[in-house]
Amino acid sequence: MRPGEFEDWIKYNRVEPFGFEREEQRFAILAANIIAGSANNFRDKRTSSPAFWLYKHTTAMTPDESLNHMKAMFPMAKKRKRVSANGN
Repeated sequence: MRPGEFEDWIKYNRVEPFGFEREEQRFAILAANIIAGSANNFRDKRTSSPAFWLYKHTTAMTPDESLNHMKAMFPMAKKRKRVSANGN
């Protein structure tokens, strides 16, 4: 690829976006239109906005944060003694 061709692609992308970001926008608009046109009454009205469906970058949780998150999701889970197949 010649150097000028890469610059041309950058200029084209500014006018007519392509790639991951553009596909995310297309999906968000499609999902919002499906929800908005649905006969169902959704409790969360945010779902009819394309912004709701866009991917949101987040930072990774630390191991302690991840453990606390899982504990909060499964409050009834407790460590139990494992029983082998023969009953011991």
